[in-house]
Amino acid sequence: MKLLLRIREEVSKWIMRTKNAGVILRIPLLGVTAVSTLVTALRGTWLQDYTIAIVSVFGISALLFIWAYDRFQVMNIQNRWNADRSDNYVGPTTAMNQLINARQFGVLSQALTNEWDEEKTQEELEKVTRETVAEFRNGIDLGDLDGN
Repeated sequence: MKLLLRIREEVSKWIMRTKNAGVILRIPLLGVTAVSTLVTALRGTWLQDYTIAIVSVFGISALLFIWAYDRFQVMNIQNRWNADRSDNYVGPTTAMNQLINARQFGVLSQALTNEWDEEKTQEELEKVTRETVAEFRNGIDLGDLDGN
């Protein structure tokens, strides 16, 4: 049962990554048309005997492109650039807001149990907020937050 849940989570994660990546990841997924066109173009040329090898190289290249796109977090970088250039960017995701709020709550709890110094507490709040934003600047993998 755990294996089925893990498979479902992986499939769901990859479907969402593909959907969210939009046009960039759909380009390699249009491989059927590309293969058909390539096979037709190679028919009748001196490369006809190498059709399977050429199609295989293009297929493997597409898979490597998808892997590299995910592994190097290109989508996160693109989203950050878009957010930095936009004038209506509302801030981090809900998960990041909750992390910041939790860490700020920890600082406030410590300030209340120890001596309350408003200026020092304000500095600590700003420090923990800056550190959290810097730590998760490239995004958050929600799978890491639930301990799996």
